[in-house]
Amino acid sequence: MDSARPGFLSSFARMDSLGMTNAQWLRQLRRVEGRVDVRLWRRLVGAQLVALPSSLAAWARRRPPEPSIEPRPVVFIVGHWRSGTTFLHHLLAHDRRRFATLPQSRAMFPWLAGTPLARPVLRALGLDRPHKRLFDNVVLDPSAPMELEYALLNLTGDSEYLCWTFPADKWSFLKYLRAAPEQLTAAETARLRAATVATTRGLLATGRVALHKNPPSTATLLELKALFPRAQFVFMKREPASVFRSTMQTMRSLIDVGRVQAGGVDDLEAYVIERYRILHAAYLAQRGAVDPGDLLELSFDALEQDPLAALRMIYERLGWEGFDPALFTGYVQQSARYQKNAHAPLEPALRERLRASWGDALAALDLSL
Repeated sequence: MDSARPGFLSSFARMDSLGMTNAQWLRQLRRVEGRVDVRLWRRLVGAQLVALPSSLAAWARRRPPEPSIEPRPVVFIVGHWRSGTTFLHHLLAHDRRRFATLPQSRAMFPWLAGTPLARPVLRALGLDRPHKRLFDNVVLDPSAPMELEYALLNLTGDSEYLCWTFPADKWSFLKYLRAAPEQLTAAETARLRAATVATTRGLLATGRVALHKNPPSTATLLELKALFPRAQFVFMKREPASVFRSTMQTMRSLIDVGRVQAGGVDDLEAYVIERYRILHAAYLAQRGAVDPGDLLELSFDALEQDPLAALRMIYERLGWEGFDPALFTGYVQQSARYQKNAHAPLEPALRERLRASWGDALAALDLSL
């Protein structure tokens, strides 16, 4: 979709929280005590109009079953945003014999999945055809693999991704990284678990392995292992200066098109730094409890330099049979033409801030600044 599409629609059509119900929106507005920018009224009103079909579908749907242990295999691609998780997700998704992935249309509008309301909503928003992501040159379409967190956001309203909609209150959403489960209420935990299991079972119903990409899951390895005993993880890591610069650009882009509040950007650097620290501290505290045969750490450099060799290694290390390079060659050739965003080098003072906050994690992950 053209992000410059004129008119009322352009004021809200690229918000990531459009799949929430009106009740979920009301809960968020209460949470932030009604702090919205009146200059963004069109965006907020538009979001409520788009929420009407999801509200109707949610009302008509039966209450989801309580989560139980799911014995079938699930693979989670984890790691901080902008570390190559999307590239690996899109690559592995080409093994359609093995993997089932969550398409963008179902992640963004999970309540509408399987209903006659889905197609007209996607068409109205321009999401029924290929379009570039706002913050890089990755092209998405309704069937493109999408990360689990968007479904959790729109099914529960309990996600750190609300920081893009309510940036002035972003610090209050950090708890939804779920690095400290005790910070969540029992109701929030139950909603998130039920949504995770239900979404995953929808993929498993195809008879294939469910393949998720989800950066927030970096902090929840053990909880996911409890829900999915056969879960396996690929953790992506990347040179931290590139991750920081790219994450800052991503955050600014998503806040710009998704916000309904003024402010919240002056301390964005501090927020990104702390989010990275929290996510990796939780991961490092849990990785030792995961069987080595179920967790693989992979650098973005290795994946980028020789994607087929990296994929072969993943298959071998995680015990997946039937690696066929022909499944991936076309996408590898296409991705070789991908144009990365250019970023300015880090200022020395900022680099020292990152070292001070991230030093322990970088040392444990064999990364350097």
